[in-house]
Amino acid sequence: MAVLLEDIPKVDVTVKAETLEDDLFKIYSELFKDAKKDELVFEELKGGYINSIRRVYPKNDKNKSIVFRTFSLKINEDVDLFAANDQKKQTDEEKQSTDQKKQFTGQEKPNDSAQPGLKFSMLFSRMTEYLVMNEVSKHGLCQPVFAQYNNGICYGYTQGVTVNSALMLTTDFLTEMATKLAEFHSIKLELPGIEHKTHFDKIDQQFKPLVEKMIGFVEGFMMTVDEFPYNVYPKPSAMLEMREQVLNLIKEVEFGDIVFCHNDLNKMNLIWDSQKRTLGFIDFDMSMNNYESFEIGQLFFQLHWTFSG
Repeated sequence: MAVLLEDIPKVDVTVKAETLEDDLFKIYSELFKDAKKDELVFEELKGGYINSIRRVYPKNDKNKSIVFRTFSLKINEDVDLFAANDQKKQTDEEKQSTDQKKQFTGQEKPNDSAQPGLKFSMLFSRMTEYLVMNEVSKHGLCQPVFAQYNNGICYGYTQGVTVNSALMLTTDFLTEMATKLAEFHSIKLELPGIEHKTHFDKIDQQFKPLVEKMIGFVEGFMMTVDEFPYNVYPKPSAMLEMREQVLNLIKEVEFGDIVFCHNDLNKMNLIWDSQKRTLGFIDFDMSMNNYESFEIGQLFFQLHWTFSG
């Protein structure tokens, strides 16, 4: 099924950090004509590393809750994070340190601006996210989308709490998860402007240039890759080896059907309503076609983490 962006109402408002509540009220009042700003609660929700997420509702009626997700209000999605990191860390002390290293080695950090950087906008399309949420809501798997605005989207509030480790081990959760995931995978959705066959292909296209950029970034600080303190993440060279292993595995093994997937089934994106014993999904910025086995494997990874923890 093809869906159009025109299916979602558009409000011509740009939300800014310095006028956040005033801007959100302009949009809210378009949805609820009788609303008064001094009678509303503007509640900041957890999460949203890149985006600002606010729940807005009347003080006496939480049933009229609307979630406003404003993009790039915290971090510009189109900024190269390596470049942004450089700028953020360029204090006077570090500039002096860089000058000293240049004097000692006769070198300075290489100019690798021609190499691909890391931008959040590489990983998802906001336009397709609107369309995904609009379609998924028709299947009862998320709250309806009420409107889009110039730099964000607003939709219904999903009642419940984020899933925890204990809940993931219950029969109620596992049964509901299997049912809802099967429904999700049955959705037929044609997204415009998608160049990749699967989400895996999309991520892989960015992976190798990104790791090569990481190697150049590390070496730019006068360290070899082996000297870098890898306490959490593997060495970039090891990551490239793992990529080749995965690609070879895909050629050898049948990974199953390609279906419409959420692609980000971590606990924070799963909402459990304890009264209705139902599960809801949030955060669809990576949703697109992918291997069904990937989605199921991601869920088992969460379960393994739960058992291990």
